[in-house]
Amino acid sequence: MKKLFLASFFALLSLCANASDFVVDGIRYKITGDNTVEVTSNNGTYTGDIVIPNKVSYDSKEYSVTSIGYEAFYKCSSLTAINIPEGVTRIDAYAFYGCSGLTAISIPKGVTTIMNGTFQLCSGLTAISIPEGVTEIKTSAFQACKGLTAINIPKSVTTIERQAFKGCSSLADIYYYASKPAYIYDNSFSENTYSGCTLHVPYGTMNAYRASARWKKFVNIVELDPTGVETVSTDGKSTAEQRIYNLGGVRMAAPQRGLNIINGKKVAY
Repeated sequence: MKKLFLASFFALLSLCANASDFVVDGIRYKITGDNTVEVTSNNGTYTGDIVIPNKVSYDSKEYSVTSIGYEAFYKCSSLTAINIPEGVTRIDAYAFYGCSGLTAISIPKGVTTIMNGTFQLCSGLTAISIPEGVTEIKTSAFQACKGLTAINIPKSVTTIERQAFKGCSSLADIYYYASKPAYIYDNSFSENTYSGCTLHVPYGTMNAYRASARWKKFVNIVELDPTGVETVSTDGKSTAEQRIYNLGGVRMAAPQRGLNIINGKKVAY
């Protein structure tokens, strides 16, 4: 009788756990609150271009999508593009680890921390724009993103942890808008990044970066133009005729502050 009771008890627990997960349009969700869900792993089956909706309905109830769970897209190497809604405020550790086919991603403005290994080994990414409001870039967040050539880091970032950008061997330009340099470690970036990448900092702050024990390891530090425009390349075309994208690959009507891709060229505003 006792064995039968225990078996029934654990079977009930299993049913309760599964009841919190559901799949809509090929995306698996986990209920995290009365009206919220997070995207979770679907056993590595996510492929192609994926659009995560702001809201999703299940069992006659509507939920807001507010997070992407731990290892949600882990090693989904056939994932090529993903659209994350602005309602997402947390992307958990290793969420996109090993998504080598991912070529562009736009991080929502509500995210405040880039967690451990979130984009590690995303070798297909070529540029990334971290939104204002992010304060921490955790360990190995972008480690070994070998295709990454440019990074836009907002002034809100105050900490860049160990190996955050280590192994990003193609990095050519880092745009960082903080007047006070963030706390970093010796290995937050690779040695070849310190020697070969250009660090762009706000006008009048070069001395602060040169005085920093770790930021001064960058051989090439340049100040952004005080007008706010470092490079303008319009090819004689009006804004309406230009093809303007942010570093996440999202097309825009007009350039944003920071690094933009205009007619295939990197332009800083």
